Amino acid sequence: MAAETKLTFVANDTLYLPVTWKETNGDPYDLTGYTAKLTVKSSYAAATPLLEVTGTIATPASGQAIFEGTVPSAAGRYVYDVEMKSVSYTKTILRGVFEIQPEVTSA
Repeated sequence: MAAETKLTFVANDTLYLPVTWKETNGDPYDLTGYTAKLTVKSSYAAATPLLEVTGTIATPASGQAIFEGTVPSAAGRYVYDVEMKSVSYTKTILRGVFEIQPEVTSA
């Protein structure tokens, strides 16, 4: 089962989200051969994502993927998930509410 976590960001900020997948014993899952994807949508049924980011897996043995990009400008409450995928296995490891708060300081 995927872990449920609420994520909160400020509109137009830099997105930096490190995510580590761990075995049930606490050891990092080896991500050799895996890809990682973060998807944010207005609802689970929405056809078009608000944001999609492919994670960087620099050291597969660490179990960590890092998602980097720009937080969308549309403030609101959305849903997201993080999916790890290999040729033969797909696992959603994290999901929940993705909240974007409005900016106070404008450019």
